Amino acid sequence: EQQESVFPDLEGAILGYEKDGNAESLNSFKRMLHTMKGEAGVMGIVAVEKMCHAVEDYILSGKEIQVDLLLEAKDWLERAVSSCKNGTEPENPAKFIEKLISNSGSASAVAEVAAPVAPVAPPVMEQQHVTAINISDAEMARDFVNEAQEHFDSADDNLLTLEHDPNNKDAIATVFRAFHTIKGVSSFLGITPITDLGHVAETLLDEVRKGKRVFGGNVVDVTFAGLDMLKMLVGDLGTAVRSGTPLYVRREYPAVLARVKAVVSGISEPAEAVVVKQAPVAKPVAPVKQSEDVHEEARPAAEGEQRAAAGGVEVRQAMKVDAEKIDLLLDTIGELVIAESIVAQDKEIVALQSQRLDKNISHLTKITRMLQDLGMSMRLVPIDATFRKMARLVRDLSKKVNKEVEFITEGSETEIDKGMVEKLADPLVHMIRNSLDHGIEAEKSTRIAAGKDPIGHITLRAYHKGGSIHIDIQDDGRGLDKEAIIAKGIERGLINSGDGMSDQQVFMMIFGAGFSTAKVVTEVSGRGVGMDVVRRNIETLRGNILIKSEKGVGTTFTIVLPLTMAIIDGILARVGTEMYIIPTMSIVESIKPTSEIISTINEKSEMIMFRNSILPLFRLYRLFGLENAIEDPCKGILVIVEDSGKQVAILVDELLGQQQTVIKNLGEGVGTVQGVAGASIMANGQPGLILDISGMIKMAVS
Repeated sequence: EQQESVFPDLEGAILGYEKDGNAESLNSFKRMLHTMKGEAGVMGIVAVEKMCHAVEDYILSGKEIQVDLLLEAKDWLERAVSSCKNGTEPENPAKFIEKLISNSGSASAVAEVAAPVAPVAPPVMEQQHVTAINISDAEMARDFVNEAQEHFDSADDNLLTLEHDPNNKDAIATVFRAFHTIKGVSSFLGITPITDLGHVAETLLDEVRKGKRVFGGNVVDVTFAGLDMLKMLVGDLGTAVRSGTPLYVRREYPAVLARVKAVVSGISEPAEAVVVKQAPVAKPVAPVKQSEDVHEEARPAAEGEQRAAAGGVEVRQAMKVDAEKIDLLLDTIGELVIAESIVAQDKEIVALQSQRLDKNISHLTKITRMLQDLGMSMRLVPIDATFRKMARLVRDLSKKVNKEVEFITEGSETEIDKGMVEKLADPLVHMIRNSLDHGIEAEKSTRIAAGKDPIGHITLRAYHKGGSIHIDIQDDGRGLDKEAIIAKGIERGLINSGDGMSDQQVFMMIFGAGFSTAKVVTEVSGRGVGMDVVRRNIETLRGNILIKSEKGVGTTFTIVLPLTMAIIDGILARVGTEMYIIPTMSIVESIKPTSEIISTINEKSEMIMFRNSILPLFRLYRLFGLENAIEDPCKGILVIVEDSGKQVAILVDELLGQQQTVIKNLGEGVGTVQGVAGASIMANGQPGLILDISGMIKMAVS
């Protein structure tokens, strides 16, 4: 689970390096890869460990770095993690590692990759370290292994914080405590290698904590390296405890310990580690051993730490919770909301007319709503990871179709329901592929003649608007050809003519199965190929798609989604004695009709005139076979709803107000009912059906 969250960052770092050659992007990639190597080593996943090691050697070989190779390596690692998740062995990395070695030309890389990575009893070494350690107290060692993992997680989180905010005193203190605790317990157990490494890393961080050093340069690298080695040693300790064998020290351990000691002593510390970033320095400062001069040089950093502590970022702790537990919590909160509404609106309680009781119920309602909002926020995750996957898609496809395209993302911090993330990826892939292949012009000369930038632009944008989440896929290509779409629609028998059709109604035809106006369908896409899949997936998410396009200027697809899948914002409508909930996102307007706007065609189909358009009229009581409902439209209410660009009017008896409703499935006993998306319990304890506008329209037409 942890690695799955890292892959978008790995890919983003690679693409960032390709775009501007920024060394920081490459360094960030190396650090994440190094951490993954260490964690794979702890788990004994040798294939992943060797692959990470080979990629590190490739980057350090001094040869020109091929971004395609880094992306291939990232894809291999992603497949390997997926294999581990499914309980199968990762594929053999030997062929790809040979490919990396041939590109790096490093003979040492061959030797390193060929060497075994699993913990072994090391040969006699110059350093005085114990090669085999017998564990005296297995029970205490087991507890230490479990507790150490919590310290590692805390240290990882805070080290990442320090990379962006090296003066964050709270983060430095947390990492320092992690090393200090691990050192202390391992010393009590007699695990000398862990004690020694923890002690020297603790000394280094203590100097950072006291303002004698800045957390940068080699200090960052050796801290991560020390932490990774401690993870490996603790992992090996756990394996030794379970198997009842001695703990063997890894042969990489002495080199890591020596690196940390060298930085502590100042022997190999570069200038960046002792120079304050804010101070303008004309030339690098030569590496020096720890002295009063270094302390004076680093003193402004301590002041910076005080400023960061006063107005900086608070270090927060996070914990992983099983998704099923969160879903159960949300279901329980939903039941609480329903129960609170039933109690608050009970006729006997309302009849009491007690101010004290009203005050207490209002307070209960407030707490319940706060709990509901908090529960919903627990399911929200940033859409950033999905957006970064699209960046890789654009990069690969632009090379395949030989087009130069700049991909822009906006609002990637926008949060979306976790349940929507996976279902949203597929529609975005289809739409971006079509925009790139058939939206962006193939020839730069064509774009220049049209007064455009020769480089095409595709923008993926997310934002909140009107209580919904909007996602725009915008390109500055040739735009949709309205005349060609109408002609294709007539050819396929979908329409008789385009007269009276709005642009939105015309454009929505491209979402028909197999609908395409492309003269040549490429292996990548054809405008409309796969778009029916897009429409189905978005409807599954209870969303809508809007299209704006101008021929020769570009096209913008806007996906409108609800904030969450667990709660629906709707209008409560009564038809006879039954209650229905109409999703607010589908409602255009509600009107009190007059006889002048209603007409009948062939004594069967009813139509109304609405804003210069003729809309079909459907009576809800007929669709669902209800009795005792208002039959005269002039005495009821017409609700204008829209689905996929098509508007219709539905007749209800009255509208009772707007409310947020907890969605419930109809249950296995009822199954799927056309025109109904789900159900909820009303404040009076009776069930209310949530209308599926798309299904209802199909039911009315059939």
